[in-house]
Amino acid sequence: MMPTDPELVAEARGGSAAAVGALLERHRAGITAIAVRILGHGPDVEDIVHETFLVALTRIDRLRDADAAGAWLMGIARNLCLQRLRAAREVPVESFEPRQASDSLLPDEVLERMALREWVWSGLEQLSEPLRLPVILRHFTRATSYRDIAAICDVPIGTVRSRLNQARVKLGEALLEEAAGIDSDHDALARVRRRHFEDAYDEYNRGVGLDLLASSLEDEVEAIFEHGLVLKGRDALVRGLIEDVVAGVKLYIGNVIASRTITVVEGRFENPADDPLHCPPATTQVYLHDGAGIRAIRLHYGSR
Repeated sequence: MMPTDPELVAEARGGSAAAVGALLERHRAGITAIAVRILGHGPDVEDIVHETFLVALTRIDRLRDADAAGAWLMGIARNLCLQRLRAAREVPVESFEPRQASDSLLPDEVLERMALREWVWSGLEQLSEPLRLPVILRHFTRATSYRDIAAICDVPIGTVRSRLNQARVKLGEALLEEAAGIDSDHDALARVRRRHFEDAYDEYNRGVGLDLLASSLEDEVEAIFEHGLVLKGRDALVRGLIEDVVAGVKLYIGNVIASRTITVVEGRFENPADDPLHCPPATTQVYLHDGAGIRAIRLHYGSR
């Protein structure tokens, strides 16, 4: 039987890295959807997912309502996205959770009060020193802005960003490996969703119809494109897809991330030789489920 969110939170607070990993994997689709909605398609989305993992890992003891773990994780992701947008406008990036004036804990003291301190230290020790130091500064000290970290490490701000991203990916992957087997029901759901979308787009690519995809759409499904176009109703959406099929467009599925109510599908387009600009090169599609049916789709595209 699949553990509930409160059960996973309780295990995480008891020091289980596997429970944290399972909780994050369960809500990964929702975290990704939030990032896509705010930042659009691109590499920043995966960076946000991994940073959310690291923030959650270090602050799980601060989650007050275990039943709201999903909302808490998506709130972290949303704030991190907004930070990234502010950073793009050259506003200094502050820490995710501002400290109180009286909070003068040193990094060691912060880690000592964490239930997962042993796993965190072990994970950090697996990183090279150039990757380890920016993570410690960013998440456990007052020197949290990219500018401060760059000054302390004596490297350009761009190098700080790159090293933090590399470190987060490594720690995130290690955390999800810990979760292997703890959430088998979720794994089964993810396999079913992936097979469904692979089969649906195989039909699309072979030009033999859209029966599989159409059968999963609710009658009043709403498709929202990133530039404001909205298609309402299954028939309208299917007609639009058929136009692409007739034009010879193909879509090849890459990553598929699934939760009970959200599926995120990443893929790349292959355009016909006589119309190479028909579709952008890549897409991130967010499917919102209502029971067995898809009630809404949000579509984002990579730049040409």
